[in-house]
Amino acid sequence: MWNQIMDRDFDTEWVGPTGLRGYGSYTEEEHLQQIDAYFEFWKVLSDRENFFDHFKVNEVFYLIFLSVLKEYRHRGIASKLMSKSLEIAKELGYKVAFSNFTSKYSYSIACSMGFTPIAELDYKTHYRNYSTIPKEIAEIHDKVVAMGKRL
Repeated sequence: MWNQIMDRDFDTEWVGPTGLRGYGSYTEEEHLQQIDAYFEFWKVLSDRENFFDHFKVNEVFYLIFLSVLKEYRHRGIASKLMSKSLEIAKELGYKVAFSNFTSKYSYSIACSMGFTPIAELDYKTHYRNYSTIPKEIAEIHDKVVAMGKRL
């Protein structure tokens, strides 16, 4: 699955909102090391289960980020964002939606919307830069769970 994902052209800006931003200020070299560790982690996860094979599809609607500012949480905003995203996926003709849920909150929302776990990986054991994650973030981001849903 990793090759199917990495063969696509991505705008490098997509890396920023994944949590690398907010981990502090880095030199260019340190930033590149963070990105390298990040991709290494995701490769290990993707090697655990090929999502395309699991659902027997050639394409998926990939939800990349679900995040709500702390002061706006617990108002149903994340659920509405997810619902709208899934509605758009259906309108575009996708048969399956996929995402990697990294927090306890997003995982809970995904379960409530019918997503099922495909593979998981804990950060502490598999993310080599785990010690750089601030405690308040690490407390709710203990693992990532790759999940999918038929639309």
